[in-house]
Amino acid sequence: MKIDEVIYGNDADMEHILHRLTMAASNAEIRHKMNVEDEYFSAIEKRDTEILARDKYIAEQKAQLTEQKAQLTEQESMLRATIKMLLDVGKTPGEISSNLGKDLETILRLAKS
Repeated sequence: MKIDEVIYGNDADMEHILHRLTMAASNAEIRHKMNVEDEYFSAIEKRDTEILARDKYIAEQKAQLTEQKAQLTEQESMLRATIKMLLDVGKTPGEISSNLGKDLETILRLAKS
């Protein structure tokens, strides 16, 4: 371990920390514990990164679902307006069902709302 002590020469706290780290690095058992600690923190950091990525993915999926729901609502509204218009010009629900390729129950449900 190489440390330029001149950089920290005027900082008593840093000198104390560097002295403690130098002592720890010279002891094999402490060095091993420090390495284990580093691996532990690395695993936690990796897990946190994965959680953040998953949260971002979930938020994007929710946004897409919200957008799709809005589009479906708009399509249903347009279909409802089309059905009402066709009923107003004298088309029967059966004819509308056949022309639009929708089942009769859907046509009747949308015509009522």
